[in-house]
Amino acid sequence: MSGSPPLRAGRAVLAAAIHTIGFVVTESVVEGCEGEPELVVLVDGTPLFVPEGDLMGRNPDELFGPGNPLVPVRGGRRVVLRSEPDWEQGPHIVEVFIQLVGSRVVWQSAGADVLPRTSPAHPFLVFDRSEYVAAVDQFDRERPVSHQRATSERFAALLAQHPDVVASFGYRIDAVVLSTPGGVPVGQVQVQVSKRHHSHRRHTITIAVPVGPSPELAAEKMVQRLTDFPLWAPVKRTT
Repeated sequence: MSGSPPLRAGRAVLAAAIHTIGFVVTESVVEGCEGEPELVVLVDGTPLFVPEGDLMGRNPDELFGPGNPLVPVRGGRRVVLRSEPDWEQGPHIVEVFIQLVGSRVVWQSAGADVLPRTSPAHPFLVFDRSEYVAAVDQFDRERPVSHQRATSERFAALLAQHPDVVASFGYRIDAVVLSTPGGVPVGQVQVQVSKRHHSHRRHTITIAVPVGPSPELAAEKMVQRLTDFPLWAPVKRTT
């Protein structure tokens, strides 16, 4: 998300210490989200945030990949690093404003609280631009691929090999939605199909991504579920 910084970095950035950045993936310990992947941001090799309360780090799929929001852009952008998992309850979030200042990348708190490891005199985290971009790029290339994303991509590939998978039911596949609008796998795949006649009525079928099997076996199971699904059923059925 783009926007103006809450405070102007100004010349104070030039006097601030230069930090290094890194990333690791861990399993969440937040109640109800145990075992889910979350990103841990390392500053000088130490976690920027410690596990606390109901806040958890973002799923790495949300912050890396195409359109990586951690990569600084002209004008800067706001990025949520931590949040409560239940968005319907109006979650508390930890948000930073990432901007370029010359040859440096500056992280500045976009909320009321200051970032850990900052001081009133230097309320920023400052990184060398080249080292920062290299660290982000390396992690993006080497990070583990989530089970959900790998399964979704394999599922899409299988459907591409069998475009007539639902033809015998008198339907055709219009689109396969593998993730949220932001590109984040959500543990399920939505298959939109429409009947060839009867005014091209659109139906949405939601298929859960199986947990446990390898992505290949899980994707094959999802295709089988789609094939077995009664496509004459009401809209928004789930299997």
